[in-house]
Amino acid sequence: MYDRGRVLSWTADGKPKWMFGTNIDIRDRKLQQESLRKKQAFLNRTGKIEGVGG
Repeated sequence: MYDRGRVLSWTADGKPKWMFGTNIDIRDRKLQQESLRKKQAFLNRTGKIEGVGG
């Protein structure tokens, strides 16, 4: 989750009174990033073994 928020006002005893924010599910983005990282690592290993670049 990606969370952002802000307190607009506080109570006299220091607790949040008015707040707003958003929550965004970034699970798919994280899964895509991990898949890309694994593919890049595989290509790097393959390139070192075969002595080629790409």
